[in-house]
Amino acid sequence: MKFLSIKSKLWLPTLAISVVLALLSGFTAWRGGHLQAQFAQDTQAQQRKLEIALQWSGLTQANATRVLSTLAGDATVAALFKPAIAATTKRINELQASLDELAGTDEEKAALAAVAQARKRYIAARDQAAALKQQGQAEQAMARLASDVQPAITAYLEVQQAFVALQRQRSQALSEAAEASMRMLAWTGSAVTALAIALMCVSSALLVRSLCRPLNALAAMATRIGQGDLTARADVGRRDEIGTLQQALDGMTQSLRHLVGQMRQSASDVSKASDEIAQGSADLSARTEHTAANLQQTAASLQQVTDALRAGAESAATASVCANSASEAAQRGGEVVARVVSTMDGIQSASHRIEDIIGTID
Repeated sequence: MKFLSIKSKLWLPTLAISVVLALLSGFTAWRGGHLQAQFAQDTQAQQRKLEIALQWSGLTQANATRVLSTLAGDATVAALFKPAIAATTKRINELQASLDELAGTDEEKAALAAVAQARKRYIAARDQAAALKQQGQAEQAMARLASDVQPAITAYLEVQQAFVALQRQRSQALSEAAEASMRMLAWTGSAVTALAIALMCVSSALLVRSLCRPLNALAAMATRIGQGDLTARADVGRRDEIGTLQQALDGMTQSLRHLVGQMRQSASDVSKASDEIAQGSADLSARTEHTAANLQQTAASLQQVTDALRAGAESAATASVCANSASEAAQRGGEVVARVVSTMDGIQSASHRIEDIIGTID
């Protein structure tokens, strides 16, 4: 069952019950037709035997009545009934021969044998009474008629009626057997149908179980995965759609385990980097504090420089005033220097002339 697809499993009970019902219908039709044909054949044969037995019994009763009338009457009556008795006796012989051929059971054969024995006794008593009458012994003939012929006729007709009753019973039994066979066929069909329905219910229950149990297991596995348990494993021994789903869910679980492993490694790396960043942040904080202290010192120094520059600016202003005064003095000195330069130029020129004179003297 694990290697069948869900589609095949769902179709399997329907196909099975369809096949069973088709076979049952075919068997019922075939068996019903066979029983009907057999019943018709047996009924026809039994009806023919019953008709022959009834005709045989009727002719025997009529012939016995004619014989009694012949033995009890005069020659005119005997002459009147003699041809009819002969023809009826011939027909009775033919019918009895037919019944002997149609007798199929030991009971029928025994009944026919009893009829034949009773007929022999009847014929013997009849012939003896007829012989006495032909010999002119009418009283003895009538006495034999009363003592032997009539009891023989009665016994003969009784066993013959017993055979007819047997045929009626057989006809009734045949009809009842046919009805019983049809009822048995109907009960058998009903039982097979009930069995097929029961098997379908059982197979459907097994099918539902085979589908619900792995689906519930997959649902439970999905719930565990949703709760973070990635150790769950699915049974991958099936080859149907549920097996494919189990394989996919198991593959997803393995992928999630691999992904979670990677995430854990990444989280560990991030944790280490965070620790390093925290350490760097602490170092940076310390350096920042140190730098802040230096900046405070620098700010103090800059304040001092600012104060010095302010003082220098004031001094520069004073110096500027002094410089202006000095510039004016320098300007006046420049004029004096110009005059000195001019004087020195005159002195230089005079010096050159003195050198020339000295040269000339040398």
